[in-house]
Amino acid sequence: ELGLKKFFGNKKMRQIKTLDVQNYVRFLEKHKTQKDKFMSPKSIRNYVYVLSSMIEYAMKVGYMERKQNPCRYVELPKKIQKEIEVYTADEAKEVLQILAAEDDIMLEFAVNLAIGCGLRRSEIAAIKISDFDFQKGLLNISRAMVYGKGIDIEKETKTKSGKRTIVIPAGVLEAVRKVQKYKMKCRTKHPEKYHESDYLYVDEFGRNLHVSTTTNRWLKWRQKHPEIKKISFHALRHTYCSLMLTYGIDPRTLADLMGHSTPIISLNTYSHSYMETKQTYVNSLNDALYTSAK
Repeated sequence: ELGLKKFFGNKKMRQIKTLDVQNYVRFLEKHKTQKDKFMSPKSIRNYVYVLSSMIEYAMKVGYMERKQNPCRYVELPKKIQKEIEVYTADEAKEVLQILAAEDDIMLEFAVNLAIGCGLRRSEIAAIKISDFDFQKGLLNISRAMVYGKGIDIEKETKTKSGKRTIVIPAGVLEAVRKVQKYKMKCRTKHPEKYHESDYLYVDEFGRNLHVSTTTNRWLKWRQKHPEIKKISFHALRHTYCSLMLTYGIDPRTLADLMGHSTPIISLNTYSHSYMETKQTYVNSLNDALYTSAK
């Protein structure tokens, strides 16, 4: 309804000018979606990105003359920076304690890797036992599970910065050992049907669990525990980052642990937590310079 065809009709790609693209942006800003809401700035940017990519490809293959992409100088709506909801250290600790007392081993494993290591769902689903160095307490992230053609497919991490080595809290290693014991128990229970693999995020027959399973299990678990603050599963990764900043980690190291290409991404996303850290440092400076003088 609001796509490129609707606005540009049969207009040739090489005839599209910057003003045309700008008018398309205004067109998208004024129209409502099926849910009777105005399109978000992020969605509008995605629409323009698709058009820009098409034009770039058309220039590359010679369909149109190589010149300036008309999308380049278009004024796009500014992104709305939403405040990210996260758990405090006490709230996160309560979540982990409740999970440890229950018997959903895989959910406990996934939540520990998200809160304790800052992993994404796709990275958790692709974790293998060989990725862990138990002696040194390290975890190597080099792959992710991506949904495609009706199944989850293993791929390398989205960016070079996504490949990283994480220092693991001892508590997370305990959750990993639980999974190892669970796999051994399931192997004994289903000797003929069990599917052998190095993957850890599996069902009772050793088959890989879908990435979406993580979100579904988390939502069901939250419904069982109304006393727990409702945040998304991805927000557990945000919790990790927020707590690390609060504890005083430097932005460059945090970016490496999170798999961000630059510290700017971390600081822009978690500016509130970083402000608390800066305030702590300034208070220490104030005590050193001015408190004694009084």
